[in-house]
Amino acid sequence: MFNGHLGELPLSGASMGSSFASVTGYIVLLGMGSALETLCGQAYGAKQYHMLGVHTQRAMLTLLALSIPLATIWYHTSTILIALGQDHEISTEVGVFNRWIIPSLFAYGILQCLNRFLQTQKNVIPMLISLDSQLCYTFLFVGFLCLKSSLGLKELPWKFPFPIGLMCFC
Repeated sequence: MFNGHLGELPLSGASMGSSFASVTGYIVLLGMGSALETLCGQAYGAKQYHMLGVHTQRAMLTLLALSIPLATIWYHTSTILIALGQDHEISTEVGVFNRWIIPSLFAYGILQCLNRFLQTQKNVIPMLISLDSQLCYTFLFVGFLCLKSSLGLKELPWKFPFPIGLMCFC
């Protein structure tokens, strides 16, 4: 939403980069994290509350380990897209975008586990509070940063990884 003021090329790079990141990273972690919902739901229903933490910790380790090869793919995004015949300039911008948002991949894996852990216990208030804090941060700080900064795509660490990390720790 805030990338339009950067110009046509950065907007194309951010748009294509976020699509590439969704398909090759976020969706994979979302799918893998969905298994935790079943495991935690069974443990909660069987009143084996200690297993909720065990399953959540195992899932976090699994998703963090899975994030390493996915981060490698994101790091080499421009090379992959150029090899697939995409425009060189846009592919370079996509590569810059995806390199800057690599930390969000690790935070997203943890966030998925925390969401499933809380959902299975019917405890959605912490997720609501963290989402509200992330939205306030995004609209106030990131909006101000985009309007006043000249960093271009390098301002993206403040747009993606930090808000997702903020949601994990709120």
